[in-house]
Amino acid sequence: MKKLFTKGRIALLVIFSVLIIDQIIKIWIKTHMYWHESIRVTDWFYIYFTENNGMAFGMEIFGKLFLTTFRIVAVGLIGYYLYKIIKKGFKTGYIVCVALILTGALGNIIDSVFYGVFFNESPIFNFADAAISCGIIALLLFYSKYLNESYHSLDKNKKESLGHEE
Repeated sequence: MKKLFTKGRIALLVIFSVLIIDQIIKIWIKTHMYWHESIRVTDWFYIYFTENNGMAFGMEIFGKLFLTTFRIVAVGLIGYYLYKIIKKGFKTGYIVCVALILTGALGNIIDSVFYGVFFNESPIFNFADAAISCGIIALLLFYSKYLNESYHSLDKNKKESLGHEE
């Protein structure tokens, strides 16, 4: 009997769930709030509607076409990496972290291409950015040793394929 939740299906579930939540939040904010309006959720958390034409913190580097092209290439590479680690049977948590990073980048591409700007739920980051941040932080906290071992095993395989011995 086949497993219902394979590593690939879990990655797809994460990707589609985060993308859908991200887009629902952005559409709701765009249709229900005025520009620079804020909603207090707690003392430390506000939903704030602003638009960001650049990348993180509004920085613009080399223009929008370059930035969008860079993001598309990055998502393609991360997607390929995700595919490879699923096929190699990496740990599920590691796969989820990479899927979060991929999804956040994909959400920002959707904003840039279809809306022309990023919708930020706070002055600092949006839901897609939060997915990227959570994925990276979880990788560093829980998989840093695994990342190091993976890097060294890849390095060792590369040296062996080139005929070099340590």
